[in-house]
Amino acid sequence: MTARQDNWNGMNWVRQEKRIAIYIRDHYTCVYCGRSGDSCKLSLDHVVPANNGGGNEASNLITACVNCNATRGDQSIFDY
Repeated sequence: MTARQDNWNGMNWVRQEKRIAIYIRDHYTCVYCGRSGDSCKLSLDHVVPANNGGGNEASNLITACVNCNATRGDQSIFDY
């Protein structure tokens, strides 16, 4: 198990107020595929992956649907 997995707290790794603010900033839309609404389960994704030194600052977090987030994995957003 990696250190990141050891520290994982589900959705609690970022405060709910911050999560909602990022969703609002990104118009509740996945930045990768453009989907939104009830058919799109949203999550937060790191622009620079956490295991590559990316932090949990709002400037390093974007709204992504669960499918796009999982597909991208540890790739940089610039390489995806």
